[in-house]
Amino acid sequence: MTLIDTLKSTLADDTSANAKLFLDNGIPTPKIEKWHYTNLNNIMRTTWPFQKASHASQQSCGESDIRFFDGHATVCSVPDGVTILAEREASAHPILQSMRTQEFSKRDESLAALSHSQSTPLFILVDKKVEATLVLENFSMLKESVNFPHLCIAVTEAASLTLSSHSHSAGEAWSNILTQIHIANDASLTLMNLQNERKDTAHTSHTFIQAEEGSALNIYGMNIGGSLGRQTIDIDLNGKNIQTNIAAANLADGKQTQDFTIHMNHNHPSCDTNVFSRNVCRGRGQSVFQGKFYVAQQAQQTDAEMSCKSLLLSDRARADSKPELEIYADDVKCGHGATVGTLDSESLFYLMARGVPRKDAENLLVEGFIEEMLTRIPDDATAKIWRAHFAAWLAATYEG
Repeated sequence: MTLIDTLKSTLADDTSANAKLFLDNGIPTPKIEKWHYTNLNNIMRTTWPFQKASHASQQSCGESDIRFFDGHATVCSVPDGVTILAEREASAHPILQSMRTQEFSKRDESLAALSHSQSTPLFILVDKKVEATLVLENFSMLKESVNFPHLCIAVTEAASLTLSSHSHSAGEAWSNILTQIHIANDASLTLMNLQNERKDTAHTSHTFIQAEEGSALNIYGMNIGGSLGRQTIDIDLNGKNIQTNIAAANLADGKQTQDFTIHMNHNHPSCDTNVFSRNVCRGRGQSVFQGKFYVAQQAQQTDAEMSCKSLLLSDRARADSKPELEIYADDVKCGHGATVGTLDSESLFYLMARGVPRKDAENLLVEGFIEEMLTRIPDDATAKIWRAHFAAWLAATYEG
């Protein structure tokens, strides 16, 4: 019996709308537009038993404030002004309760629906006018297992939350992460997600953000590990004057597929958005970038820009880019651009002519390419860690 058959058997008696969506649609296939370039067949065919940890591990969080072990949260510390709520307490908070009862309806959201139906969320409330930083770690310990970390976060009026997240694993597993966030008026969110799972692990994450008037979003993500790594970000801009900046990088080698898919709904006027993506592929690695700006008729004076550049370091590497604009307003400034290329031969010649060995010259050019993304990260400590992971990836040998 395959893992998907086991999952469907497990959900057979679940009458929730989210369980039904997954039972009706299963794992997304390339026939679905948002999944056209990313194939989950290896997950569908695996014969792992469906294991879930029965309780949270008692291990320490290390340097993290919150650590998910196999989908179950251990909270070690939270800053003043941040509250971890029990489900009963969260049910009395309208925003958090709406997250807990959310029903997904689209075929491309079946994995989010699966996580929602199978998980116990961690509810986080950031009080008004509080500035808080949280460090979170997702760690898969069980081998041949599926885990469902689930966060529900409410950032209240004029508050600020910086959330730094790192996902990794000890053995072959599938992490299917769901994060639901609400950003109130004049609040801000900085979200930094590093995916560095083992090469025999699959990672799919889904982040849904509701942003209100005058809020600010700064989102940074990097995919390095896993046989498959996909970060999906869906954002609804539900008020005027929302500032959004997103910077993402995929690093793919061997037979990896690394995917960033971003969908932004501009529903109100005068919102500014910038999406910036840099991807590097070698061996038979594949990068995927899909970005879509939807601009409603009433969302006049939207200013939205999208840029994606991909660098191929071998003949068998592949980069798929799909920027999209769906615009119903007439007073907007929206644009997108996507390029795929190889290392610049003139720059390479320049460095080698000055005595730099070819391999070192190539690495310098790749470093400069990714640095365009890393310099956008506002937190120096996080940027330093990400640079170290990138340097290790660049120095490592890989399957051709």
